[in-house]
Amino acid sequence: QKMVVINTCRDFSKETIKERGDIYRGQVWLVAAAATAGTFVPFAGAASVPGACALAYKQYKEGFGLTDDALEQLAKMTRKNPEDLKLLVASKLVPGGMLGGQGEVQAAFAAIQAVGLATATAVDQVTDLVFPVIGALLTAPLALGITYKVLNAMISVQEKCASDLIDYAFKESAV
Repeated sequence: QKMVVINTCRDFSKETIKERGDIYRGQVWLVAAAATAGTFVPFAGAASVPGACALAYKQYKEGFGLTDDALEQLAKMTRKNPEDLKLLVASKLVPGGMLGGQGEVQAAFAAIQAVGLATATAVDQVTDLVFPVIGALLTAPLALGITYKVLNAMISVQEKCASDLIDYAFKESAV
């Protein structure tokens, strides 16, 4: 119920950013568990964790007000150049700045690779192939733990980005 209000209300405040981050952190176990459950399907399950991380990244970005539409709305409120806000967000979310086009997916996969989830997923799938039932039971905790860390890292990075964005947007603003 609280999440619905927070996601529908476009409030550019640090308190709301913090509250959104806390709510997302409270749901990380559920998202990680659902993504990990997909790894029990040999081969096809390899896409479940990266796919869930990419979807979560997009949801977090929308929730923290870091989408292009939200940035344009903030730019109008603060009389800032929307392109400046977009560049700031891109530089904070993706190491090296803009990736062009599919930024959400590329950033999610960059975060996944940074934590080693791609390697863990490959090991998981090989183990599942060699030891069909037991392999999934052995590797599921690994996938769950790594997915949990990746999602928390995404939340922290986006929460910090949103906070920095608010500082920048309202600094020397006429609002």
